[in-house]
Amino acid sequence: MAPDHDYLQLQKKVLKRIEQAEFDFSLPTLSRQTWKILINDNDERERLEFVGDFYMAAAVGESLCHYLPDGSPRQYTVARSALTSNLTYSAIMNRLGLANPSDGRKTTADAFESIIGAKKKEDVALLDTWFETYYVQLIKSIVDDCRQLPHKGKKAAKPHQLHSIARGSRTVKKRHISLSPRRVQKQDKAHPIKSPTIYSRHCQIIDLVVDSDSEDDDDVESGDVEIVQISSAEIKKSRTNISAHQTITHPLGSSINPIVID
Repeated sequence: MAPDHDYLQLQKKVLKRIEQAEFDFSLPTLSRQTWKILINDNDERERLEFVGDFYMAAAVGESLCHYLPDGSPRQYTVARSALTSNLTYSAIMNRLGLANPSDGRKTTADAFESIIGAKKKEDVALLDTWFETYYVQLIKSIVDDCRQLPHKGKKAAKPHQLHSIARGSRTVKKRHISLSPRRVQKQDKAHPIKSPTIYSRHCQIIDLVVDSDSEDDDDVESGDVEIVQISSAEIKKSRTNISAHQTITHPLGSSINPIVID
């Protein structure tokens, strides 16, 4: 895929800024022990390179939002790509005279990222100070150019989707009925059950606790649980509707039939 035209233009602006005589830059200082690890431990160096890459992407992104508060996600993305590219990192190393001519751009950029990662491991507060002192100047130098970039990009999440997430609603709809035998208690209301009810010969009253994840139920938001009590009289009256092939094994071991109440 060919690079985006806006990205290429912004990348040129960043490189031009690095080449300017007044560009003042320095790498974070590391202890001798850390330098030994970077030079002699390849596995650890690769891990620190990953940490440095992650740190730079996050720090640059946050700074862009700070210095360009009215920017669009696309403008942030294009600017961050230019500010954290291998081209930019290798140009900085070249400017400081720390790049090996025999190494490629990627190798030089990886060395920069591993130094950042190592400093983060040593002292993240000092690394933050270094970033504000040296790297933010690059960000400020292209803020005006970022404003000229098109705002087009991916559409933001629809408000009703965010509203559903904020309410804690779930998209999966299900109904679960649990059996809870207990003594008779007065209920404020009783709702007819369309799901099969269950008769147990081990108790006179059966509570059917109905839990619904449907967004239409008012009780879902309030946390209330519907409890419908079935008396023994209703059970006897309904036994004529029992289907012989429908059996349910009761937790106590007996095989019973469901009763459908119209």
